[in-house]
Amino acid sequence: MKLAFTLLFILMNLTSSWACNIGEKELMVRVAILKGDQAQHLTFNGPLLPPIVGDSSITKKDFLKLIDSVKKVYVPIFRDLKMNFKIEHMWDDKQENAFAGVRGDDRYVILYGGYARHKLMTPDAYLSVICHEIGHHLGGFPKKVGGSWSSSEGQADYFSTLKCMKNVLREDFQNEAAAAALNLPEEVKKQCRFQFKAQNEYHICLRSAKAAEEHGDVIADLVDRGGNNMVHLTTPSEEVVAQTNLRHPSPQCRVDTKYQGALCNVSPLIALDDEDEMKGTCHFNNFTIVGNRPACWFVHKK
Repeated sequence: MKLAFTLLFILMNLTSSWACNIGEKELMVRVAILKGDQAQHLTFNGPLLPPIVGDSSITKKDFLKLIDSVKKVYVPIFRDLKMNFKIEHMWDDKQENAFAGVRGDDRYVILYGGYARHKLMTPDAYLSVICHEIGHHLGGFPKKVGGSWSSSEGQADYFSTLKCMKNVLREDFQNEAAAAALNLPEEVKKQCRFQFKAQNEYHICLRSAKAAEEHGDVIADLVDRGGNNMVHLTTPSEEVVAQTNLRHPSPQCRVDTKYQGALCNVSPLIALDDEDEMKGTCHFNNFTIVGNRPACWFVHKK
């Protein structure tokens, strides 16, 4: 118990609010806390505590199923890149955040049930969260400052729907039924249909687009609890940056980025590059109009 409190104290002094990718020291503290908690739960002989219940539609079973579906696809991909992909998680932890970190050849994603249980979170929105964290590892250019291993926040968002959700959801046999249940504007349906002629790809586009908006609702609520910071798929940000923003864009800009990633019809099997911003993406220089990273955070090379 004393060790757990010591680790927690260290963690509180290491982390900053809204951190998304973390240094090796904080990474190992978080992993130690999670593994310590898990071991404690496994050996606990006292009375069972009541299950944690949140307001979202995600259950612990959903949480674990999403993690397994991602690992099934991405463990082999990381292995081919000579990396070990590890997801550490704790359903009972109340933290409303997720993290990515690196230690040697080990590439970590750290997940907490508190974020999954947010009142506005949905399973597809949470899948986009996991995919965002993978995007810090595999998202390519632009990277964070200082030669970081991590792709920028906007790029991790773009990767989440450009590559990750498409790769994971293509294994789901319920795409048509899931897409049919979504409340989406006709404009979004038309754009997805224009970009994707194959039925399964079209349905994945719809699910990814809706996930972008749903996760945007969660972000907006966390930024301004109970406020009126609304986001929508059909009201994109009007912001135009003079230079690429490597930090978290605004909630609406993040929705726009994930939506465009969903619409981009470049194969999700084409890996992104750490230096070439065009490889594997939609890009104005490739004469694409739909699916490009939005100007609210990204400046395309001429």
